[in-house]
Amino acid sequence: MEENAATGKILDTYELAEDIKALRAEVQNLSSVVGRIAGKELAQNPVSALAIAVGLGFLFGMLLRPPSRW
Repeated sequence: MEENAATGKILDTYELAEDIKALRAEVQNLSSVVGRIAGKELAQNPVSALAIAVGLGFLFGMLLRPPSRW
């Protein structure tokens, strides 16, 4: 069990797993929104597109790792 710093509430493993799932879904939504907004601009600058793709890949890799490796 761990304590939530914001609320002082003790969270069990199930609640933590649910919070992680919600966070992953929000990150995926954010990346799709960023992709739609920046699509046309990045087509004009492929170096920026590559840098953003590498950064998003790194974020997804960190979030999708099994929690036991943290």
